[in-house]
Amino acid sequence: MSENRPSQTESNGGNHDPKTGRFLAGNHAARGSAVPRKVARLRERLFSAVTQTDFLAVVEGLVTEAKSKKPWAVKLLLEYLLGPPTPADIIERIEFLESLAKEKCNAF
Repeated sequence: MSENRPSQTESNGGNHDPKTGRFLAGNHAARGSAVPRKVARLRERLFSAVTQTDFLAVVEGLVTEAKSKKPWAVKLLLEYLLGPPTPADIIERIEFLESLAKEKCNAF
């Protein structure tokens, strides 16, 4: 039955290498999406436009705003320093499940 099966190259119109499954040279789909390349170019321009001094000034401004107790600045600063907060109810659920597990272990 396997003799009648078309090869991978035949079944996909000859777009892939039958051994590796990769796109063959000259295949237009092998170029990938243009969006990541465009984003990379824009990011490169952004990095070249902002100096280390500029960056430090922005960070100092954020710290100043956070010290003046602006909620948006405090939240942004803490999230970048400590990571996003873990919802308290998840921690409570974990502690509850751990206590149930301990009770079951002690019952035996």
